[in-house]
Amino acid sequence: MSRANLERSEERWCALVVGNSRQHWAMFSGSKLQQTWDIPYTNGDAKTPQQWAEWQVLSPALQCIDEGGTSDEERQWPSLWILSVVPHQTQLWQGYPRGTLLQLTDIPLPGMYTSLGCDRALALWAAGEIYGWPMLVIDGGTALTLTGANASGHLVGGAILPGIALQLRSLTQATPLPDLQPTDPMPPRWAKNTADAMRSGVLYTIWAGLSDFIQSWCQDFSHSHIVLTGGDHQQIFQGLQALCNSTASSATAVLQIPGQGYEPCQNQLVCDETLLFQGIQRLRAKRLESQ
Repeated sequence: MSRANLERSEERWCALVVGNSRQHWAMFSGSKLQQTWDIPYTNGDAKTPQQWAEWQVLSPALQCIDEGGTSDEERQWPSLWILSVVPHQTQLWQGYPRGTLLQLTDIPLPGMYTSLGCDRALALWAAGEIYGWPMLVIDGGTALTLTGANASGHLVGGAILPGIALQLRSLTQATPLPDLQPTDPMPPRWAKNTADAMRSGVLYTIWAGLSDFIQSWCQDFSHSHIVLTGGDHQQIFQGLQALCNSTASSATAVLQIPGQGYEPCQNQLVCDETLLFQGIQRLRAKRLESQ
């Protein structure tokens, strides 16, 4: 790595993940993650800022950085690495002077298909690089996704279903039922009021479905790690933990799911809410090393 790239690798920089419902921001110092934020979408009618102060207004991450200098010409703007699954939100941030928009082709995951979401691909690649292969990633976001790769780090495939909040919202929008928060306490399976019955139906069905997918994965990859990420990862973890009678800590667990016709598998279940940011950091490091 050249001296210039070495200096760039150690500077402060920002990562932006534009998800299906909001923006996820992180600030790094070199390879060290310092802070993270989630904020609403940027106004779709916003014009591309021309001055540093105008960019700072758009995100708490940028507001925390002051690179010195009294004018835009003297200031060293922090680099911004962007991963987006929402094209109309991407356009504004592509105008950032030191922005790098990551594409699916930037992710070194063998076996990808052209319509694979770049967030799913990056989360899977990052998880495998950090924890080892084979790997199954369960991302509990607006959409709840499962994406797996084999021992060679080659994409096996996955599944997509509506996330917890989206399923609850579909009930409240289509019927005169109460509005619910996905983060409410875990409901009883056999509920005695409408709100708990709605949450029981959604949550226990999701947990049972995920358990079935995990059982299938275990049949083929009995020594695979499983990583939970996304905004609902803790709620999914708690549900799987309760369903499988695991004695895990809040951070990691050995998930034991008995199957039929094969030995019960033991898979390391890990919660990692910063998985995409770690993936961006690794892609950035690889880009700088190759220049």
